[in-house]
Amino acid sequence: MDAPDKRKLIESIANAWAKVPYPGDQNIFTPESYDDEGIAKYFSGTTWKGHSIAGLRSRCFAINVYFTPAAYHYWLPAYLIAAVEDPLELSQGVDSLVASVTPGRGWGLEEKMALLTNEQKLAVTKVFEYLVEAYRDPSYPDDTKYVENALAYLLSITSVE
Repeated sequence: MDAPDKRKLIESIANAWAKVPYPGDQNIFTPESYDDEGIAKYFSGTTWKGHSIAGLRSRCFAINVYFTPAAYHYWLPAYLIAAVEDPLELSQGVDSLVASVTPGRGWGLEEKMALLTNEQKLAVTKVFEYLVEAYRDPSYPDDTKYVENALAYLLSITSVE
């Protein structure tokens, strides 16, 4: 994907999440987990905009495991944008992002997906289509397979317009 297409995709993500409300500082972290990653402290009071890829990568388990559904919905675009900008730098953050929308791997998947609008699901789908191509490597077929499985799930719950 060339730079203009990446900018267009990032713009579609930003537009899809423009009106999602902040979940509140008390609704960032799942109460049944222990926050040993500093996730609540890092995300508290922030928007989904302006996070460094390194900051998201070091808190990559938030997207799949620790966020409440509302927090997931709110900060998902930060991870999506980072995945588009530089999936290799996001590294294991891409794995957590993919796991977050993979049946059997994503914690609270149905509850999280229920919060997404169709426009948001379409944006996530476009990011995952990009990731399939970015990760297509004959040396690592499982990486591509995981993304393709997540993409198949997304397509099954999204109305393609």
